[in-house]
Amino acid sequence: MGATELTRYEDLKHNVDHLRLIQFGITVADVSGNIGGTWEFNLRFDLSTDLFVSQSIQFLQDSGVDFDRLRRDGIHFDMFAQLLSRVVARHRNLCWVTFHGLYDLSHTLKTVTKRPLPPSVAAFPSVLGIVFGDVVDIKYMARFCHGLRGDKLQVDKSKARRGWEGIRDDGAAAGRVRGKEREELRRNELTAESKMNKLINPLD
Repeated sequence: MGATELTRYEDLKHNVDHLRLIQFGITVADVSGNIGGTWEFNLRFDLSTDLFVSQSIQFLQDSGVDFDRLRRDGIHFDMFAQLLSRVVARHRNLCWVTFHGLYDLSHTLKTVTKRPLPPSVAAFPSVLGIVFGDVVDIKYMARFCHGLRGDKLQVDKSKARRGWEGIRDDGAAAGRVRGKEREELRRNELTAESKMNKLINPLD
């Protein structure tokens, strides 16, 4: 039997509340998916003092992350959080697009608000919407777009690489799929009231 929605959210909240953000990658694109720029931020992290999940650290090390350098030269978390909060507050017209990005969004929410995740699963999507505005998870939205299921999403995702190129490729893939989704939604005449307020199911 799978975990209940409440249990899954409790696990998410426990992990995000207790772990530090190590890397933050973002790609900026227009509504057609044309890439404007890609950035990767590597934050200060000390394996001797900060909590971590061994598998995640191993994955990052295998991908070329130098934790000795992060400890010495990584961006101070509080400085990064302050700058990201300013960007979010200033640009309220952005649409945040992710692919199966529950943990990405949760860490970003915690960074921007400087608070633990909301106490309940019911409050989580509401707070997410208040802070970020439009949030789209293209994997979730694909279920409403019959031409964008299964292999078509996986092909785009499988091309991703770690580091700056990986972020750029992920962003380009998300932009392309998002553009296709917009076309599919228009063809199926899905209105903002019927679907746009349900673009992300935080536990699916």
